[in-house]
Amino acid sequence: MMSECTKGEVGCECIPSTQTTEEICVCSDAYIPRDGVCQSAGCYDPLTDTFCGNYPGGTCDNTKHECVCNLPYLESVNGRCIADNCITEVATDGQKIECWGRGHCVLDFGGGNCVCFSAYFNRARCISCNPLVAIEKKTTTFIPDCIPFACLDPENPDPDVICNGYGTCDPHIQSNSSTSYACTCDDNSLKVEKSCYPLECVVASLSGAEQYSVCNGYGNCDVANKTCICNHPYTGTFCRSCLPGFIGYYTIAHSTVSFECVSHACFNSQTNAFCAGHGSCVLDPTTKTYKCVCNEGATLSSSSSTFCVPTQSLRRGAKRQLLLGTTVLIVLLTMAIVGCILYFLAEFVILKKKDRQQVAYVRERKTEIARNLHKEAKQDSEVLSSRSILSTTDYINFQRRYM
Repeated sequence: MMSECTKGEVGCECIPSTQTTEEICVCSDAYIPRDGVCQSAGCYDPLTDTFCGNYPGGTCDNTKHECVCNLPYLESVNGRCIADNCITEVATDGQKIECWGRGHCVLDFGGGNCVCFSAYFNRARCISCNPLVAIEKKTTTFIPDCIPFACLDPENPDPDVICNGYGTCDPHIQSNSSTSYACTCDDNSLKVEKSCYPLECVVASLSGAEQYSVCNGYGNCDVANKTCICNHPYTGTFCRSCLPGFIGYYTIAHSTVSFECVSHACFNSQTNAFCAGHGSCVLDPTTKTYKCVCNEGATLSSSSSTFCVPTQSLRRGAKRQLLLGTTVLIVLLTMAIVGCILYFLAEFVILKKKDRQQVAYVRERKTEIARNLHKEAKQDSEVLSSRSILSTTDYINFQRRYM
């Protein structure tokens, strides 16, 4: 526990700490801690949540427990500096009442004017209810109580049940002098959203922050009996357990921890999450069974009734398959083209080789023929040389053949 004030100041009491050697200083009952200082409760203005703050020149006298207003026509009333003409009544205990208790005093030069809270009409005395803001509650006098809707059950507004019966409905003055209303809860209750609930129905957030929920958000509070009435399939004191056939499942999203009861029929063991983390487990009103309903942008896998697959993932998978198929096709076409080139190149080499062989064969044949002709010519010349005289016909034939 940390100290609320500094030792020696008015209203500050210090006691030895049981955990450390230092003292713990807190404000006494007649004081309210604010910014490290104990301010007198008599100076606190609940309408503005300040100390003598409705008048810029007002200060708090912590000893007399009242505001010092510094103007002759202003008086200290409930932590506010109020003009004399805004004090409309005096209670039996001598307490002065500002604007009949149904409005607030707006100061001007030399005095002030009563302005009704937003739940009331009739500037003269604020004696009529504003139907847009409040519901009328009959009283024994001709002036009704106007109970703001902000402090009532929105589904069943009952003027006799204010803040679920565990608090008071208090006005608050905004910076523009308009009025809002909010529940101020009793000690045995806590405020959740706009209303007060008994401690037996309020559970703290699993995230560790100072946030509360009614029956864990899975039930309604029976304020009369101070118990939670849980929705199916939740059970337990604060609706934090599951009925048989359901799994208690914790999820974390944006630093917020939540608890859900999920049917076994929706749990996906492959991803260790219901509907693979991309859907909700809902009850089919026709079959009375639970099934996965995928979130927007996801679709149910054809291979599993509990696997919601993001559509983007399917598109990426299809693109990958298309890219793979295209790559394989390109590779096959490339291989075919290279094969054709190699085939024609081999054919060309074979043809060139055949051409060279043919040329060599022809050259060899020509050489052989020339050699044979030369041999025959030599033989013929020997024959001719053995002859003494050639006939004219033989000579001509010889010339034709060898020359």
